[in-house]
Amino acid sequence: SDVLPKVSGDKKVLVIQAIGRRGDAASLPGLFAAAKAGAKAERLAAVRAIPEFGTPATVPVLVELLTDTDKEIAQAMLRWEELEARSAGA
Repeated sequence: SDVLPKVSGDKKVLVIQAIGRRGDAASLPGLFAAAKAGAKAERLAAVRAIPEFGTPATVPVLVELLTDTDKEIAQAMLRWEELEARSAGA
C-alpha cells in the first residue's frame, strides 16, 4: 500500500494489521516488502497479515519467508501453517 512508506514504528505495525484485516489485494506488494525487510515488529505484522488474503499470489512470498534467515520470522510462518492445518482438519 502507498501508505506504508509514509509511516513508521508502532504506527506502521497498526497500519499493516489494518491492511491485513481489510484484505485489499492492491496492498499486497507493500505487505510483501514489509515482510522481507524493516524492523522486526513490522516484518512480523506483515508475516501475520499476508496469509489472511488467502490468494495464490501470496504463496511464493510465504514459502520464501519459511526459510528467512531471521529465525523468528520463519517460526512465525511455521506457527501459522500449523494453525491453518489444524483448522482445516477440524
